[in-house]
Amino acid sequence: SQEVQDAAKFAIAQMQQGTLVKIVSAQSQVVAGMNYALQLVVAANDGTNHLYNVIVFVPLPNSGGTMQLTN
Repeated sequence: SQEVQDAAKFAIAQMQQGTLVKIVSAQSQVVAGMNYALQLVVAANDGTNHLYNVIVFVPLPNSGGTMQLTN
């Protein structure tokens, strides 16, 4: 979904470890917003690929909060 892609792009930007190659898996959990648990393959600047497990929190639209990389 677009929401998962947006969460993955945000995580990659926050991690500053390279560029997104592939989203291996994604799960969502409703909280005071949405938690996205993502497994990402990231290409490092040296050309090697690394697997990362991250959680991105996306707050409710009317909360005024911003996305956060929580893990």
